[in-house]
Amino acid sequence: MDALATVVFIFSYVFSLLRISTAVDTINVNQHIRDGETITSAGGTFQLGFFSPGDSKNRYLGIWYKKVAPQTVVWVANRESPLTDSSGVLKVTQQGILVVVSGTNGILWNSNSSRSAQDPNAQLLESGNLVMRNGYDSDPENFLWQSFDYPCDTLLPGMKFGRNRVTGLDRYLSSWTSADDPSKGNFTYGIDLSGFPQLLLRNGLAVEFRAGPWNVNSVIMRLVLTPDGYSRRFTWTDQKNEWTVTQLHKKDYCDNYAICGVYGIYWSNGCVRNTPWIVRRVMYLYQGEGSGCLLWFGDLIDIRDFTQNGQEFYVRMAASELGYMDHKSKEGENNEGQEHLDLPLFNLATLLNATNNFSDENKLGEGGFGPVYKVRTLHIEYGQVSFNLQSFQNKKNVMFSGIFQEGQEIAVKMMSKTSRQGLKEFKNEVESITKLQHRNLVKLLGCCIHGRERLLIYEYMPNKSLDLYIFGLAL
Repeated sequence: MDALATVVFIFSYVFSLLRISTAVDTINVNQHIRDGETITSAGGTFQLGFFSPGDSKNRYLGIWYKKVAPQTVVWVANRESPLTDSSGVLKVTQQGILVVVSGTNGILWNSNSSRSAQDPNAQLLESGNLVMRNGYDSDPENFLWQSFDYPCDTLLPGMKFGRNRVTGLDRYLSSWTSADDPSKGNFTYGIDLSGFPQLLLRNGLAVEFRAGPWNVNSVIMRLVLTPDGYSRRFTWTDQKNEWTVTQLHKKDYCDNYAICGVYGIYWSNGCVRNTPWIVRRVMYLYQGEGSGCLLWFGDLIDIRDFTQNGQEFYVRMAASELGYMDHKSKEGENNEGQEHLDLPLFNLATLLNATNNFSDENKLGEGGFGPVYKVRTLHIEYGQVSFNLQSFQNKKNVMFSGIFQEGQEIAVKMMSKTSRQGLKEFKNEVESITKLQHRNLVKLLGCCIHGRERLLIYEYMPNKSLDLYIFGLAL
């Protein structure tokens, strides 16, 4: 008989563990939560367990946001009766009452429900509400007890505020004594039903603030998009006979459209494609097993880097263009200072080949800010062609024009070697030009740094630039 009882006990214990593992947001009469154990709402927003607030060593049963750091507690059960050690246990009784007991089985807190229960179990909802229910009855009207009826210092969406005239239950907020002590502090915030209902903030018995009586009229409210680009919520105040701003939706700087530029990621760290990225093969969804292929046309704008809950993003490029993206230092190359520029870098061999060694046949003009040359860009790796630097060694601020393989016209400007501008100053200037975006400003597409050579790659302007008419001469 004793052996049979042992088998039954072990089976019940294993069954209890299986229930906990499959229903992480629920506990029943056969389960309990010890200090160090938690249950989590179905969506992973809230968590229930024992904690110590601030620098306190006392232990409390509470609910907090699981994914928020630092820990943000929204509800405390035994706020007036803390545990002094880690022996606390949360249990569900056969009568459908939640109890927190200490190591000596002393009851420190209970939900004190008077409604009868048949198959009681407690569940932490995704709203942050801890509810006691009969079986799996999810109707809020049938809950035996719920934490939303007993708020602490936090009002969550879905909570009811004020007094239930039928049951006499008064729902109001009460502050913590301190950041280390969640017991009731001096301040309370609730609805006063004497006379016209109104919200009162009290310090003890003294009224600190009142929102004014509610005369049963609906609140007049509107959401306005203002000329400065902000959305503001206004509430009409009869006493002042004016609109009052009750909420201002401030912009997240990184949510500003195209703030990082085309192909920019968060801090404008991106690249401009040189060849159209066309998918020429068919992929079926089942092959990706959760992945997909996203197609876009034109410039890709507003990619943002998220530290959590983001989606990995892989860019498919034409194989012929990958040579441009190799920024690693190779033996024999002078890539000094190229690793921190937030725009595409072109190697000198490519530009030499594209401009026919910067020949006069490709030169478009010359002036105070630089002559202009014609360019036809070819894909070529550094070191695959021989070139003669003497062909343009004495040229100052020369500019060339040309065409990318995909048809985009460009201009290449060669900076003067007589300039005393160092590498650091050149990089700073390039960064500044990159961040300037205006419809009346020519766009900087890239640059080249090789030894003492400094070259800038711009959009080509068929009607010439303003400085050509002010300072330069046309060829």
